[in-house]
Order: sequence, then structure tokens, then C-alpha cells
Amino acid sequence: MELNLNLYPAVDVSNYSSWLHALVDCKEQFLHHNEDPRKATCLRRYVAESWFRSRKYGIDPYAKTVGSRSLSSEVQAILDRNNELIQLTCELISPFKTMLQKFGYVFSLIDKNGVYLYLDGAPSAVNYFKNMNAVIGSVWREDTTGTTAHALTMLYKCPILLIGPEHYCTVFHDTICASAPILDENEELMGTLTVAKPLNSRSWESCYEMFNYHIHTLYLVIAVARAIESQNRLNKRERFSNYIDYLNSAGNIIEGIISTIEEGCLVVDEAGHIRHINEQGARMFKLRTRDCERKRIQDFLSPNSTLLNAFNSGKKMNYVEEHFSIGGETKTYSSRLVPMWRKDRVEGAIIRIRPQDKQTASQALAKFTFDDLLGSSKAFKA
Repeated sequence: MELNLNLYPAVDVSNYSSWLHALVDCKEQFLHHNEDPRKATCLRRYVAESWFRSRKYGIDPYAKTVGSRSLSSEVQAILDRNNELIQLTCELISPFKTMLQKFGYVFSLIDKNGVYLYLDGAPSAVNYFKNMNAVIGSVWREDTTGTTAHALTMLYKCPILLIGPEHYCTVFHDTICASAPILDENEELMGTLTVAKPLNSRSWESCYEMFNYHIHTLYLVIAVARAIESQNRLNKRERFSNYIDYLNSAGNIIEGIISTIEEGCLVVDEAGHIRHINEQGARMFKLRTRDCERKRIQDFLSPNSTLLNAFNSGKKMNYVEEHFSIGGETKTYSSRLVPMWRKDRVEGAIIRIRPQDKQTASQALAKFTFDDLLGSSKAFKA
């Protein structure tokens, strides 16, 4: 997938009008005479390729409304699942809200599946886009709307600005849109943040200054998206520290039990980073305790391991034979995993390992597991 994309059209004031008319003609030739837009110098190649995909999806370029609707029964669940992202977006866009409204912009948040989560801005602009079906719960992806800034942002995970006729559907020909991705700590897409403006009577034809101004708006969108990413990561670290605080408060009990039954114990966060490891675990993994945060549990396992599958799916796993790659050698340990849930999401896991040729020192202690600790803790059930 192409990574070095031009974020916006390379146009200067001397040929702006000519470029726009060439773009309109390129679109007409593509739609009516099947001419290849990838050969046109006025259109970015990845935008042209999106036009082809839009046609393949069966998108009507002359439709007055775009997108599809989520089932009404699903919308609230989608909003609940993305509540933290919505709240962060509202908080961080707030300082710019008055300015964006004043200049006739609408700003929106769309989740990783293309579902509208949030829409606000100048009332006239909001109504303009709502008439196109830009409403909470509607699904706007390339396969439902054709070429748009946020659809390309979803695909390439990079900021994109589109102007007027660069969009596939003519309903967007009087708009200019800037979109930026919101990525999690693993560089996976969480959603897209978009700022758009309707331009009456195709004012873009004679408004190079507006185009130039919107390039600055693109960088504003990028900055807010990056702020959302940073705050999201901070929040996750803070939540996980609560689990560590709980473990520390019960540290003597936990370490005493582990020491007695001679098992290794690792606490990992939702990305698999080792946040805590006891002495037994450090010896088994040939790690120094202070170096554990440089490692992830994935570093020691094959992609199709039973333990890793349980971790990725958030499922409890009782002791099974697992092969670990440690210091260039393969070690086989009995392993157990207990996920740490917070409401409806997994925040990490506790992993216990022991050599297969060793038995626990006390059957009574062996029956006292981390489930006993987690089961009575409100911190893990919150």
C-alpha cells in the first residue's frame, strides 16, 4: 500500500482555475467515456484509483444521499463502545469549536468501521451534510459513499484533503474536506476526525484563498487527532496503573503464594507489554526484573500459540503445555492465563507458568488461585 501520499493537491495560484476545470473534465470523461483518470496530471493517482473502486462498488455518482444506515438496535451499542473516543474528541475539539462554527465548518467523528459517532458545527453546514445522510449511526465508507477524504484516510491511515470534484459523487462537488486518522498504541485505526465546509455555488472555482486556508485546517485536524491519540494512551496507562496499585497493595500475599508454589507470574497490559514479573518468572524467561517492560509476551510465543490466542480473545485459559522461545532455546512450560476485565473490555492479563516436571509444594495452596483474588476485587470488576 502506498505510504508516501500527497496530502492535498499540488496547486498554485497561477493555474488554480485551470486545474479545477481540468479536474471537472477528467471526471466527466471517466464517467461518460471510461477514460482512465490515472493518466491525468490534474488528479492524484490514489484518488483516481479510488474512483475505480467506487465504480466497482456500484456507487451512483449522481446520488443525492450517500452511505447506509446501521440497524437502530446496533447504534447505541456502537456509541457505548466508542464512548471514551467520543468524549475525548468533544473535549479536545472544544477550544476550536467557536472558530469552526464561525467560518461555516462541520466537524465529525467516524469510527474504524465507518459509522458516524459525532457531528457538530455551524447549523447551516450541519443541515447541509445531514441532507446527504451524514447522521449518527450512518455508515460512510468508500464502499457506501465513494471517494471521500475520510474514506481514504481509513484506507491509508494518513491525513487527506479533498476538494470539490476530487470526490467521486457529485453531491460533494461543492465541498472541501480534511480528514486525519486516530490511531491506537499499536497503530491500528480507532476512527477518523473530519472537518468539512460546504461552498455555495461552487465558490471553489474562484477561491484559491479558501483552498489555501483549508490546508491550514488540515493541519489543525491532524493536531487534534494526535492530541486524541496521546490522551487515549495516557488514559490507558492510568487505568492499568490502577491494576498495578491493586496488585502492589496485595503484594505480600501474592508474592508469598507464588513463592510457595514456585510458579512464575507475569502481568501484561492489553498490548502484551510485561508490566510486572516476579523473580521466578524472571528466572524462567532469563530476564532481569528491571528490563521486563522492554518485552512483550508475544516476543516469546509463536503467532498461533494457545496462550496467545487466549490473550487476544480475552478468554481464560487453564494450564496447558506451551512452548516459549527463550534465549534462542525452546522451553516448554505449563501456562495459565486469567484476563483482567474492566466493564466490557480487557485491560490486560495475569499469566502463570511452571515447569512441567515440578509439582506445587502444597495442594491447598495450589487451589488458592488468582481467581480468588480477582473474584473478590471490585477494582477488577469495575
